[in-house]
Order: sequence, then C-alpha cells, then structure tokens
Amino acid sequence: MIDYELIKKLYGIEKLQGCMAEDMDYLKEKYGTIPKQLVEFFELAGETKELNCVQDEWLFPAKYRKYIWMDRDEYKDYFVLLNENQGVFQIVIKRDDMTKENPPVYVLDGKKLIGKCADTLTEFLMGMLIYQSVFAMKYCPEDFFWYTDEEMQVIRKTMTIMPYKLQNWYSDTIEFY
Repeated sequence: MIDYELIKKLYGIEKLQGCMAEDMDYLKEKYGTIPKQLVEFFELAGETKELNCVQDEWLFPAKYRKYIWMDRDEYKDYFVLLNENQGVFQIVIKRDDMTKENPPVYVLDGKKLIGKCADTLTEFLMGMLIYQSVFAMKYCPEDFFWYTDEEMQVIRKTMTIMPYKLQNWYSDTIEFY
C-alpha cells in the first residue's frame, strides 16, 4: 500500500492532483490492462506538480500522448514509468506483467534490462518517491553518500529500516531508514 500521507509530508504537498480521466482512458486503450496499483497511483497523484520537480522524470499519463520516443521498437515490450534525468536509464514494467495487480519493476538501459529494481510496483513507487523527495527538499544535498560496512552496522542498530528498497538504481541497493 502506498502511504500517501508520508508522500505529502515529504514533498510539502497540501493536496494530491490525480490525472485526467481522458489520459487514463488513452493509456488503457494503448496498453490494455494497467496494474491496479498503478491506476490508483495515477488517479490519486498522477498530475501532482511537486512529484515532478525532482531529479528524474515520472511519466504520468498525460505524457504518453506527447512523448513519441516511447513508441520506438526498444520500448515495445515495456511500460515506462520513470525516465532518468539524462535519459540513459528507464524504470519499466514488462508488458507481459501488465495484467498482474502488483508486478515487478525493472531498470532498462536502452535495449537491455539491467535487472529488477523492486519485487513489486508498490515497493518501487514508495522507494522511488522517498528517494526522489530528497531533491524536492528546501535544503537538498548535492552529493550522494556511501557508507562503509561498519557505518551501516551502526545505522542498522540504531534506526528502523523501512520495508522499501530500490535495486540496480545507481548502486546495488538503496535502503531507507
């Protein structure tokens, strides 16, 4: 389940803005079945401006009419959710998995799948929304920090890990505490 109250708090959002019904209809016509979790996310937050003022670009329903690059052959087997800020990597759902309620999500590098980003769409949405929220904060760090194994042991002993993580996105695993 997506914790919309946490997302609103992290991004300083008063009210989420859902996508337009016509845009959802267009997606359903183009792709057939859309996973239940994704429909909910788009309908509740799919046009929320604050979610797209971050590092990487969410591909909300309205963008599917505009972005013809998603119609190229290399994307024919995928539904693109997120485009990395330089357009090198995309987060995708395999088209064969679109009938699943909460499908796995993958990282694509052009024509090649790099690996699984999250076991479920919900885990991905929460993990990426938390990760991207750092870039929406008033005082945002300009650097990424990698901790040593010893430092991670201290963090794991003193903090509670969230049930979300991202894999194969800039590192092996990104965990949230």
